[in-house]
Amino acid sequence: MQQTIANLSHEMELSRIPQLMVGQIKPNRLQRLIQRLSERFGLRPLQWTTKINPQKEQIHTFGTRRHWYLAMEATTAHQLQLDLTTQPTVTKAILIHELHHFTSGDYWQLGYLAKLFQQTGWLWGWGVLFSIGMGLLLVLVAVEFLTLDIVDFLNQLSEPFSLGEELASLLPAQSEIDILQEQAQNINLGEATFLTVTFFFTVFMPFVIVTSILWLFFWPKLWRTREFYADAEVVHQQKSINPYRSALTGIPSVAFLNSASTPTHEPVPQKPFRQQLWQWLKQLRTNHPLLEIRLAALHHPTQIFDQWFKTGLLVGSLALLINIILQTPLTFFFLNRVTVHFSTLIIFIVAALSLIPLLVQGHKTYTAIVGLITIAIGIQSIFIIFAIGAILAAYFIAPEALDTMLTNAVVVMSGQTALSPQDYLFGSELSAYIVGFVKSGIAQTIFPFLLLIVALFIINWFLRRLFYWYAYPNADRRLMQIAYGLISIFAIFLILAVLPLLTTIWQEPAELSSLFIWFWVLIGSTIFGLGLAWFIKQDRLYAHFCPACQRKVEGDYELGKTCNHCGQRLHPWLLVEYEG
Repeated sequence: MQQTIANLSHEMELSRIPQLMVGQIKPNRLQRLIQRLSERFGLRPLQWTTKINPQKEQIHTFGTRRHWYLAMEATTAHQLQLDLTTQPTVTKAILIHELHHFTSGDYWQLGYLAKLFQQTGWLWGWGVLFSIGMGLLLVLVAVEFLTLDIVDFLNQLSEPFSLGEELASLLPAQSEIDILQEQAQNINLGEATFLTVTFFFTVFMPFVIVTSILWLFFWPKLWRTREFYADAEVVHQQKSINPYRSALTGIPSVAFLNSASTPTHEPVPQKPFRQQLWQWLKQLRTNHPLLEIRLAALHHPTQIFDQWFKTGLLVGSLALLINIILQTPLTFFFLNRVTVHFSTLIIFIVAALSLIPLLVQGHKTYTAIVGLITIAIGIQSIFIIFAIGAILAAYFIAPEALDTMLTNAVVVMSGQTALSPQDYLFGSELSAYIVGFVKSGIAQTIFPFLLLIVALFIINWFLRRLFYWYAYPNADRRLMQIAYGLISIFAIFLILAVLPLLTTIWQEPAELSSLFIWFWVLIGSTIFGLGLAWFIKQDRLYAHFCPACQRKVEGDYELGKTCNHCGQRLHPWLLVEYEG
C-alpha cells in the first residue's frame, strides 16, 4: 500500500490546487522526521509532495483506506522546518498528532461519512423536488389522470404504433378499467390530491430534518472527538504536555518547564453547570475543540469523555431521530412493532460504552446509569408525550375534528390516498382507539426505561469484572476488545431475543405460538450462552491473580492498584505518567 503525503483527497481536485515551484521548500529534514515517526507507529514510508491548499487548515489529514493524505500550507512547512532546530519537540508533537489520525483510522472513517452525508443530501434534495413536482402535477391533471382510458388513447393515435396491440394486451381488461373509472368518479379529487401531496411530504421531510440535524450538530462532534484522542496520543508518546501545549498556544515550551506534574488519575475539578452548558453550546458547530477545553483535557484526560448528563442528551437525541425516520410511511407498517427496538438498542450500546471510562477510574456507576437513561428516554419520548397530550386535548375539545384528523393520518400513512377518509371514520370506536394509543405510548416509555436499567446494571457488572483480570495475557491490547465484544453479544441478545419476546407478549400474545419468534429467541440465547460460558471460564483463570507472582490479589479494583504480595502494579497500561 502506497501512502502519499498530499493535500487533496481526489485526483479531480489536482487542477484546483496551486503548485509550488521546485526549490521553494526543502523539507528534507522534515521528511526524514515524518518517515521516522511513521516507522515508529508501524506505518510505511511516506512520500512528500509539494502541493498546497491555502483554503484548508494549516495542517490536516484525510483520505481513504488505501490513500493517505496530509495537507500542509506552505508557511506551515517553513515554520516546522525552522522549529526542528529551535523546538524539535514541538514539531514532533504536531506531527505525532497528525500521524495518529492514520494509525487510528479516523481519517478514512470520517471521509466516507462525509461522502455519505453528501450523497444523502443529494438524495433528499431530489426527493423534495420530486414531491413538489408530483404535487403540482396532481393538482393540474388530477381529473384527466384518474379518468384516462388508456385503450381508447392508444386507438386514437394518429400514426400506426407498432407496440400498440402488444402494450394494450398488457393492460387490464376493458371491464376492469370500467370498474376503476367508476370508482374514480366517486373520489373527491381535491381531497385525494391533498392527501397524496401530504404522503410525499411525510416520506421525504423526516429525512431532510434528520440529515440536517446530524450534519449541523453530530458531524462536528465527531471531528472534535478525534482531536482529543490525537492530543492524548501526543502526551502518551512524549510523556509531557509541554511541547504540544506550546504548539497549541504558540508560547515556547521553555515557559512551561516549571509547571507541576499532574497525575492522570487526579480528580477532575467541576465547573459550575451554567458555565459548562454555555461552553458546550458555544462549540456545537466547531470542528475543533476550544483551546481552553483542549488544554484542560491535557491536564485532566478524563474530560475527553462527556459526563453522563451530556451522554444522555446525545443518545436521547439520536434515539429520537431514529424514531422519526422509522415513523415515515415507507417504514411504519413494516417496522411499527419494532420501532422502539432500534432506539432502545442505540441507547444501550452508547450508554454501555460510556461506562468504560468510569469503570477504568474505579468510580461507582449506578447514579450515572439511572441519570443517563432517564434523560435519554425522556428526550426519546418527547414525540410520544406531545402526541398523547395533543390527542387527549383534541378528544375532549373537538372529538369530530380529531376523528377526521386521525383517519386522514391513517390514509396518508398507508399510502391509499384515493380512499375517502369519511368512509373510514372511527366513530364510536374512537374512545377505544384513544385508550389503546395512550397505553401503547406509556408502554413505549416505561418498558424501555426499565429494560435498559436492568440491562445496563448487568453489563456494568460484566465490564467491571473485566478489570479484575489482572493476569490476562496481552491485557493492554485485548481487554478493551473483550469489553466491546461483551457489549456486542449483549446487544445481539437484546435485539434477537429479549425485545421481540417482550413486544410479542405485550402486543400480540397469541403469536407466542409462532416458531419464527422462538427461532430468533433461540439464536440470540445461544450466542449469549456461548459468550457467557467463555466469560466464566476466563474469569476463573485470570480474575484476582497477579501477573507477576500468580498469587491472589485481595480487594476491589482501583486505578493504579498494586499487588499486596509482590508490589507489582496491576494493569499498568491504564496509567501514563507525564510532565504537566
